[in-house]
Amino acid sequence: MHYELRLFDFFNEHVRKETSVDELAQIWHCSTRYAKTIVKKMQQLNIIKWEVTKGRGKKPFITLLQSKEDCIIRLFISYWEKNQFEEAYSLIGKYQMLQNSIIQNWLQQQYGIQQNEQLQHILRLPFFNQNLTVNPLQALSNWDAHLIKQIHEPLFKENEATGEIEANLLFDYETHDYKKWRLILRKDAYFHHLKPVCAEDIQFSLERLAQLAKPYFDYEQFEIVHALELTLTLSKPFALLPELLSSFRTVILPKDTPDGTIGCGPFMLEKSSPYLVKLTTFNRYFNKRPYLDGIEFIFDNNDTEFGISYSPYAHDIPQKELLMQQFSTDYVVLNMQNGPLQNDKMRETVYALIQPEDFIKNIRTETISTNWLPIHKQHLSATIHCIGNDFPTLSIGYQYLSSDVNYLDKALILQSKLNQFGIKTELECIDLYKDKSVDSSIDIFIGGATFGKQSILSILNIYFTQPKAILSFLDEYQRKRLIQSLEKIYTTKLQSLDEATLNELVEQTQKIYCLKMLTHRQQRMYVREDFIYKNVKFDSNGFIQYNKIYFNGK
Repeated sequence: MHYELRLFDFFNEHVRKETSVDELAQIWHCSTRYAKTIVKKMQQLNIIKWEVTKGRGKKPFITLLQSKEDCIIRLFISYWEKNQFEEAYSLIGKYQMLQNSIIQNWLQQQYGIQQNEQLQHILRLPFFNQNLTVNPLQALSNWDAHLIKQIHEPLFKENEATGEIEANLLFDYETHDYKKWRLILRKDAYFHHLKPVCAEDIQFSLERLAQLAKPYFDYEQFEIVHALELTLTLSKPFALLPELLSSFRTVILPKDTPDGTIGCGPFMLEKSSPYLVKLTTFNRYFNKRPYLDGIEFIFDNNDTEFGISYSPYAHDIPQKELLMQQFSTDYVVLNMQNGPLQNDKMRETVYALIQPEDFIKNIRTETISTNWLPIHKQHLSATIHCIGNDFPTLSIGYQYLSSDVNYLDKALILQSKLNQFGIKTELECIDLYKDKSVDSSIDIFIGGATFGKQSILSILNIYFTQPKAILSFLDEYQRKRLIQSLEKIYTTKLQSLDEATLNELVEQTQKIYCLKMLTHRQQRMYVREDFIYKNVKFDSNGFIQYNKIYFNGK
């Protein structure tokens, strides 16, 4: 109980009023003895003035010396300084004081680069609680990937200047046929528990990867030559192996700690709680050591925006706009393998009724999509053959990651559009944390995907990783045909692929009215230049580049 706040239900600030310890004990629901202790403490903190008068039967007087707002602010700061962030934000949320100017200004001083008594430089950031995971095989959001990249390292990395894929944890590698790969590890790479990165850790990590990346990454055998060298023989040539092994999902985990809490990256995971993730710099990191000594992500369920917003600030606030390189695409898949949409005319009718422009929610960040990549082409036309009475009730499965990241809103748009033409529908949630793929009983799937820098790998993942809606909904002939086209991509040198090859993949499923592209999204972000982010650099995906932050003493 917040004892001082309880007093404001019975007393007014700066008004002297007669009372007694017994009355306060009843207000606080405690013993008289403990009430005396509370009164004494509040006097010491100058919260109340307590006047005891002489004379038999005379009661003391109490005066509230602080306003209720001041008491809330003081309690909030007290919780914060004890790292009790949940209690702190719950308090100001209860009293609707999140936008209080004093709290805002105080929080601004707590975020950004902090120098502690040991002269360590800690970057403290507000962070919306998104149930983050550091396990690369369980990661589903960009924020998961962002955190994993601070703790872990892959075998290959993209050169920031040239965009070329180059060795990272490897000293060297070679292949002559894209099927057999020789991998030689560097000698100066250590995990956070000071175990050297060895060939057995590489084998263990890649064996786990095969669970997700089949069929394009499937191995026949590993052979450990010695502690720092192994050979990998694949089931079939895979020319994009370096690109695949530069992904956050393919980071190397120690065999003895496979849960993702220990890596070999620039930062170690020191603490993880529902309201705080704390990273500290790993001093034996094989690459350039960050200037920062640590990062603290402080979770806030109120989704507080301190200096970063996805909407523009007022015109009088200094700010800069960032356009993220990553983009997402939304799509609908119709089930031609099972259910009523096996009927070509029914499927073509539904296809014709789905208009991408109906699904644009934000004209600033969304545009009509015609392909996996933002290539402008004409829409494939379709014809309405049936009317609503010809259709049974159709099931619409929508992609779900969390209560904040899902496709329910766009599924409702689709449901409304079909209902206008007399087609009855029911919605079903496809939770990607639970469902490996869409069920065959689903008639329509609506979802989306985010494209990374390696766009060809992103396309392969859309087809081959969960929820596998496209492959699940194609009939056997079309599925085999599509897989053959995909195999040409991942068994061919990357440089030989062009836009026409990628377009052909999508056209295969569009021509049979199975796949319909909806919208592309490019994320825009606005950073206040009068806040803590003034001198902070962001990468092309809108994430802070912690390795480029330094303390300027201001």
